[in-house]
Amino acid sequence: MRKASLEKKRYAIFFPQFHQVRVNDLAWGHGFSDWALVAAANAFDYWERRSPACGFYDLAKASDVQARFDAASVAGLDGFGLYHYYFSDGPELDAVERYLHKSRPPDGFQYFLIWANENWSRRWAGRNTEILKTVSSAPGRRQVADHVSYLKPYMQSEFYTTIANKPMFVIYRPDVSPDRKEMVKNPPLLLRKTISKTPTEFYCLITQ
Repeated sequence: MRKASLEKKRYAIFFPQFHQVRVNDLAWGHGFSDWALVAAANAFDYWERRSPACGFYDLAKASDVQARFDAASVAGLDGFGLYHYYFSDGPELDAVERYLHKSRPPDGFQYFLIWANENWSRRWAGRNTEILKTVSSAPGRRQVADHVSYLKPYMQSEFYTTIANKPMFVIYRPDVSPDRKEMVKNPPLLLRKTISKTPTEFYCLITQ
């Protein structure tokens, strides 16, 4: 893996919610994705509703994912910070990750994962207590091991962002865990033996 100097590189956050998944079908109706929210957005009636310049793409289509990577590369970006949704029962909204598992981004283009480690609820509709998917605040070793197993092929990719040869992994909500140190420590303990070039190195960031 090549080193990454984040101070000199330009990354954009990539939100992968723009494709159909069963959870949303059951919660909001068949075919729902975040495009429904985009299409209806009109803060304070300041502008007319309109579609995005690139159209309502479908991230379940590999060609549409490739187009997003190609456009970002042409625009001069060096990589994406990809939001990563992994719940107690496994991944969701993972079409972009499936693409990365099988395909190559543009040459020199990198990515890293930002784990959105919070419950999936109806919060945007004002019903935060209605939970669709849960993230355990104190996952067991088996759960952590399954998550790590899922992450390994991405972090081993030549396109995955590293700092001093350490794969970078961002935890969005460390506050959901009663023990932040354990939340940050557990994944690295399992990853160190299989991903990092040296047995004690792993780079984990948390947002504040």
